Amino acid sequence: KDSKKITMDNKIAQELRDAYEEGSFLGFVYNEYYRGSKSELILELCKAHENKEINFFDELLTLNRENECFFPYHQIIEEITISLEHIDCRELFLCSNHLYKEAGEDLASHYFMEPFMNNVHKDLAGLDALIEDLALREDISQLLIAGARSDVTKYFEKAKVLLREKSNYQYKVIFALNRM
Repeated sequence: KDSKKITMDNKIAQELRDAYEEGSFLGFVYNEYYRGSKSELILELCKAHENKEINFFDELLTLNRENECFFPYHQIIEEITISLEHIDCRELFLCSNHLYKEAGEDLASHYFMEPFMNNVHKDLAGLDALIEDLALREDISQLLIAGARSDVTKYFEKAKVLLREKSNYQYKVIFALNRM
């Protein structure tokens, strides 16, 4: 891990930093959230993430289905993303999408997209860039639906433009239009 200087004064903050540097970050966050001081953990984690001392979303990219705390993590992610003042839409989408795909066919898999869907309004310019990114066209329905939660007219118009393009993802755009 990149041991950036983390300026946190309290016990939770120190333990969070130590876990990050030791590579036990996800386990520490899980244990502290469910067995410790949830509100203090969220406060310190948000501070560290927003100060770019810890990238919470990058850490979550290492979480996989075999991890015993995989499915309960959706609640932690939801609470932290709500508490973050600023969110990089691309980071949050890549993280949420990774966890969604990692969950596979499980009925709870959609819960991993909720943090993205519910917080995309914090970075609509980032969402627009994601929609324009041809590499992400496989996920276009999720992106359009998320945008429509903030501005249905704008993202309905974007979907109409995308429908005019002859491509193999048109059915996903039609699905998104149906969900708006």
